[in-house]
Amino acid sequence: MIFFLFTGQTFELDRKVTGKITDKCTNSLTVDNQHILPLNVVKCDFILEIGDKVSVDCAADIKTGDIIEYKHVKPAVRKLFTHCSITHYNESMGIGVVVHEVNNGKNLEVAFSKNVCKPGYLPALNDLVRNIYLFIIKVVDS
Repeated sequence: MIFFLFTGQTFELDRKVTGKITDKCTNSLTVDNQHILPLNVVKCDFILEIGDKVSVDCAADIKTGDIIEYKHVKPAVRKLFTHCSITHYNESMGIGVVVHEVNNGKNLEVAFSKNVCKPGYLPALNDLVRNIYLFIIKVVDS
């Protein structure tokens, strides 16, 4: 059995908060009208908009569970798509489109760059692509 002795020190625990962006200012984001993230401190690798689903890595006080620091914001949902096919590819620009048929009969189109392909592979129309991981930020109905 392991015992911890707390002597006035603060111990941190990694915590994850998920929710939707409910407010966006020039220097902060708000998640679920509750968590205010200062953009000069929190790491963020993509452009966020109100309504986006996000996951926020945090440090929390181990005794109280209160968040001490917001560290990193990323898309909340990662989905694995299998058996997609390339429907468009522009060789000179190095970009293309992969289509995956969703259960409701609609197609999900995703743009990709040749930079994400294995070295030496040249994408071609109708090539089957397997095991694509996508971070879903927002689904837009057309």
